Amino acid sequence: MGVRSFLAVVAVATFGIGGAAIAYAATSDSSGIVNTQTLRLVQSADNNTYLDAGVRGYSRGDRNVFWGPLVWAADRSAAGELDGSCTVIRPTVPREECDVELLLPRGVITLSGPFRAPGIAELAVIGGTRGYANVRGDAVIDVTTPPDVEVTVHLQP
Repeated sequence: MGVRSFLAVVAVATFGIGGAAIAYAATSDSSGIVNTQTLRLVQSADNNTYLDAGVRGYSRGDRNVFWGPLVWAADRSAAGELDGSCTVIRPTVPREECDVELLLPRGVITLSGPFRAPGIAELAVIGGTRGYANVRGDAVIDVTTPPDVEVTVHLQP
């Protein structure tokens, strides 16, 4: 089975992504060799639009829509683009539910899951296209070091 790449980034309000280092680890199971990848990216651009729905201010149903260029963490070379949105679910926590797409040269990686701002989002890799077809795994988005958003994606075939 060939190596499959995966990139994940989530941006909420102050998210930005770029910078990535790729690490490969080969493991063995009963069906043969399985390759995993860890992608490290950074987004520094702050391209967010906040949509205030319903009650004025941060409230249930509000959305944060974001996008921005991604770079590899290791050398800051261009990696692709991050697009996504987060919807406020519980404003008192605060908790948002996010859907993020990483648009990379080899294909798109889709992420989904909760974000508790400000802090760290833990998202599931729910799929991919082309070079990332059938990937699974998880991603961690760290927004605690503005203006950079650090994204680490762990991919499994």
